[in-house]
Amino acid sequence: MNVVDDVSSVKALHRFERQIKGYPGPDFSTLDERIQTSLTEYLEGYGINEHLAAFVECMSLDKDQRLYMKWLSNLKDFINQ
Repeated sequence: MNVVDDVSSVKALHRFERQIKGYPGPDFSTLDERIQTSLTEYLEGYGINEHLAAFVECMSLDKDQRLYMKWLSNLKDFINQ
């Protein structure tokens, strides 16, 4: 989450510029174990766990494959014109 004064100016930036300017925070594995446990329990309370992560990964791979197949189909149609 980011807090900005002018949303339109941030939207105009290239996505890589937005990522570079933000502070990503410390690596999760370097945090104190009690903080890691507390964050994990907090997120699991909202249903955010490794099962959800696996589901999101599978869905994103599926979407990527469908978009690629659509692109290939469009390319084939363009070439055959």
